[in-house]
Amino acid sequence: MSFLCIPALIRGRHVLDKTMFPADEFDARLQVLKTLMKENGINGLILYSDSLCNGYVSWLTFYNNIITWSNAVLIVKDDAPIHLIASIPQRDEKRVKNFVIPNLDVEYAGLSLVANDGIGAYVASYIKEKGWESGKWWGVNLREMPHMAYGSISDILGEVGDFTKEYDLLRSKKTHAEMEAISKAASIAREMATEFIEEYKRGTTQKEISAYIDKKARYADAEDIRIFIGEDEGKGILHLPDESEFMENQLVRLFIQVQYMRYIAVHGITFFTGGEVDKLKQDSALLEKIDTIITELNNTRVLPKDYKEHFGFEPDSFSSIQGIGMDASEMPNEQSCGWQLEGGNVIHITVDEKNEKGKRILVSETFYCSQTGLVPASSYFYAGDSPL
Repeated sequence: MSFLCIPALIRGRHVLDKTMFPADEFDARLQVLKTLMKENGINGLILYSDSLCNGYVSWLTFYNNIITWSNAVLIVKDDAPIHLIASIPQRDEKRVKNFVIPNLDVEYAGLSLVANDGIGAYVASYIKEKGWESGKWWGVNLREMPHMAYGSISDILGEVGDFTKEYDLLRSKKTHAEMEAISKAASIAREMATEFIEEYKRGTTQKEISAYIDKKARYADAEDIRIFIGEDEGKGILHLPDESEFMENQLVRLFIQVQYMRYIAVHGITFFTGGEVDKLKQDSALLEKIDTIITELNNTRVLPKDYKEHFGFEPDSFSSIQGIGMDASEMPNEQSCGWQLEGGNVIHITVDEKNEKGKRILVSETFYCSQTGLVPASSYFYAGDSPL
């Protein structure tokens, strides 16, 4: 009898590998953060992450909470190496070391729901052991930390100030290395959308063509890809690919989200199964609306709170500053708009609404904010204009 050894992919088809930024990229991020701490008179920062908001810890360490109920705390001291405390068992040390920056100091708090509450005690114990209680300590994302865990920290440090907004502003300005990752994700998403349109055939099911696109995306180095489809008969609802067959002269909205190096980019397009992609887009007023949004954002550099007031219409749209990890499309600090765009920011713009003929049309793209304005992220390598 013979056995076949296959990898177990965590979170379904999401592939984990050792691809990551060089160590000096993380060193540079840490140095920028410590400079900001010094400017604000802060001696130490306590950063909190869980599986819903990996970016706060991941930005400095590449560590991700891949188990749903796990969490982690990163301690950043002005004059000491960073220290990671994670609610995972010691036996996972080898795996963790494979997916974090070199020489990271990691402490293992055990894996359980109790450990999530107890992680605060580990933080307090570490700070006391180092004799750092008297310094000025602030926190990042501590509002999401379990109440009992935060209580252990406040017992020795008192009320901890909130540095989340400043940290979010810092990580929302993408470095060249980050933009390369986002650009590659955007390029894969655009390429897969084009491939989807070229490869579909009448009678082919949505699942069949999506499986082919999924495979192609993996060959293109995508860590994860999500495909959503909407038919005009579907009353505007985007859904995962199913067993439905593509019919003749059917209006299809395709939305593809690609993740590479834990960064996400999107691309959406609308097409007829009879062809005429360009004609459809030209007949629709939707592209003009996208142009209106981009022009206004370039003029004001602000994500408006009231779209109708700024654009003269209320689009079914979603815009966000890029995060990192599982929260790669969150808006820093607040889900409301009013965010000031700066060079290096990345946003998604998606408009999905009915055109003048009553047909639902979707257009979606990821943009980066350069010195001259918003540019599609997939053209980052060719724009010749640094976003920094």
